[in-house]
Amino acid sequence: MSWKQLSRDRKVKKDVRGFDIITPRLMRPNVPIFCPICKFLMSNFSDTHRYQKYQCCFKCALKWAEPNRTKWIEKGWRPSKDEIFKEISERLKLPSNITF
Repeated sequence: MSWKQLSRDRKVKKDVRGFDIITPRLMRPNVPIFCPICKFLMSNFSDTHRYQKYQCCFKCALKWAEPNRTKWIEKGWRPSKDEIFKEISERLKLPSNITF
């Protein structure tokens, strides 16, 4: 069964078991809570934007994905666990801008 327009922003399709499946017309990809590379919280639009392009947070994209764009996108290259651990250690040394 193919999708049919239900309303301006939703579409519907009949399932083989007889019930209707209703979904937004345009599905946006889900962004995880934590970066798959460094495991830091995905916390702002920059992280979301870079995730949609590189499947990592903004900082990982700046550090690894953008400088290695061809390898990253076409060949699936990712930094080694040691490189990631070193980067995480450096980030944890930075002062936090959270105040109480």
